[in-house]
Amino acid sequence: MAGVTAERLTLEIKHNNKVFLQRNPDNAKIIVGALKAGDVFVTLGAGDGWKLGLEVLDLLK
Repeated sequence: MAGVTAERLTLEIKHNNKVFLQRNPDNAKIIVGALKAGDVFVTLGAGDGWKLGLEVLDLLK
């Protein structure tokens, strides 16, 4: 769909603690450093974005 981007979708989410991250090899470390007990981490997107969730999980183990 023309004009639909991950960044734009993030801006439309009605939640105070949403974050959009550009692709960066350090994102998993950044996320793990920001997570606190009881937080929920969700990846949303198309393509291989799900791999970031696995990287976060590996760092949390």
